Amino acid sequence: NIVLVLVSIAVGSFVIGMLSDRIKSRKIPLIAFGSIANVVWILFVLFMNKNTPDGIIQLTMVLYGFFVSTFTMSWSIGKESNNPMYSGMAVAVVNTGAFIGGALGPVIFGVFLDQLIGIESGAELYRYAMMFCVMMNIIGLLSSFMVKETGCKNIYNED
Repeated sequence: NIVLVLVSIAVGSFVIGMLSDRIKSRKIPLIAFGSIANVVWILFVLFMNKNTPDGIIQLTMVLYGFFVSTFTMSWSIGKESNNPMYSGMAVAVVNTGAFIGGALGPVIFGVFLDQLIGIESGAELYRYAMMFCVMMNIIGLLSSFMVKETGCKNIYNED
């Protein structure tokens, strides 16, 4: 299932980039893809159980991977929102968010699991802990509404 997510992210990144360039908007695809990714993830957390057929789980992972690829827009937005002379540094700073999330996410997820042990067990334990992922997805989506539209061009001097 992890490979399905990774391949879907690769395909989704290509598609969202082409779409974004075609419509000359970074913000619209960011919000649209992010919204769909949130719906897919929420449905996954709420309705998946041990009786869910593998095909449904795999389809969910493909859809989630495809639409969560919206995170790749952050690099373009970071580059287009900053002084072109420092665009590499801007993209690097934006990229640190993924590494911070990758470092802290599993720790926070583990804390959720630790707090729920004794209250829940098995699949329900993980379902509740996965709500952390839902919260992070929702925070990401809400943050995308605060992003300034770049129109697929550098806007550093426009302020």
